[in-house]
Amino acid sequence: MNPERLERVDQLFQSAVDLAPERRAGFLEAACGGDVELRAEVESLLSAHQDAGDFIEDSASDVAASLLEKNPQRPRQVGQYKIEKLLGTGGMGEVYLATDKMGRRVAMKLLAARLIKDQQHVARFLQEARTVLALNHPNIVTVYDIGEADGTYYIASELIEGETLRRSLETGELELGAVLEISIQVATALAAAHEKGIVHRDIKR
Repeated sequence: MNPERLERVDQLFQSAVDLAPERRAGFLEAACGGDVELRAEVESLLSAHQDAGDFIEDSASDVAASLLEKNPQRPRQVGQYKIEKLLGTGGMGEVYLATDKMGRRVAMKLLAARLIKDQQHVARFLQEARTVLALNHPNIVTVYDIGEADGTYYIASELIEGETLRRSLETGELELGAVLEISIQVATALAAAHEKGIVHRDIKR
């Protein structure tokens, strides 16, 4: 799908998803102007959105990085972003360390190549990015950019460096005060998401 077509589908999807379900058919009939394929594409996205529910997509848990190492091919450049190295993998794709044209380091999430032609997965991927964009909280990662370049869908976000909570818990070095502070930060971030009607169903340490 070319970028112009994708943008049109996305615009119609965003307009339709805000309508009551019983009003969507009439809206699409008028907006698509007899373009059967366009209407089918939008309806497919609406169906995927309904199936996904109101949560941040990535609920397939962690996938071992070794799976990707068996197929080490990865893009070297996506739009303005230079891909540096793999950071992790998930149900929807891979996350890389990347650098933009200004030299800023970002976390670059790419939709898995096997899912690019599946409109439902594309819809979920884009919905995830829009969901995070709707949030503004110091304990929620900041999304810088969403887009598509040469058939690759991406989300560029703030790069958070340092030791993971899982690693800190495994070493047993966290004191009770630190555990409570981290728990409070996580809870306030979730509360901010809930205020926007968003439920994250894949909270991991």
